[in-house]
Amino acid sequence: MSSDRRILDSREYSTRVSNWTQYLCVRHVRLGLAAVEICRYEVLCDFNRYDEDDNPVEIPTEIDGKKVIRFEDGYLMGGELGPEDDDSTYEYTLADLNCAMGWITENRFHLDHVSRATLKKALQGPL
Repeated sequence: MSSDRRILDSREYSTRVSNWTQYLCVRHVRLGLAAVEICRYEVLCDFNRYDEDDNPVEIPTEIDGKKVIRFEDGYLMGGELGPEDDDSTYEYTLADLNCAMGWITENRFHLDHVSRATLKKALQGPL
């Protein structure tokens, strides 16, 4: 399903114990319905960037058949790009477009990276 998502923006997000990249995405659900989502890649495995002699370790391009996208906070991230949790998705129709823009703002993403035209296009079909 991640191939149906278009990344509109990204940001670094952190808590006291961890940090990761969040992606603001849009995807077509069905004709007249689309969704904006806060997504992240799957954690594929723990990873040390240096061996016991402090030599850099090459990051693999794939783990268990899943593409490695990046190294974050001691982990290799990749595979499917999907919603962070149950509260990370807002479905909208054309009548709800302003509400979708408000949801994006409430979740502290920058509207200058999001065009109304892209959100409208997602209502019509896969991007």
